[in-house]
Amino acid sequence: MAQIEVSDDFRKYDPGSPGAVERGCTCPAAENNFGRGRSKNGVVEPTFTADPYCPIHGFEVLFGIKFD
Repeated sequence: MAQIEVSDDFRKYDPGSPGAVERGCTCPAAENNFGRGRSKNGVVEPTFTADPYCPIHGFEVLFGIKFD
């Protein structure tokens, strides 16, 4: 499996968390339960919805894909 190099902010701050938002995260905070993960049938799971344009969690960070 290929390993992806990501920033420390990516590892430290989950999408939508207050710390990530302070650093410019544009992922949906409420949908991500403010960094705690998405809820399914009332159970919080460690999954997140990321904005592909987010400067911390987006495609450019993960895959080097730039959007113009």
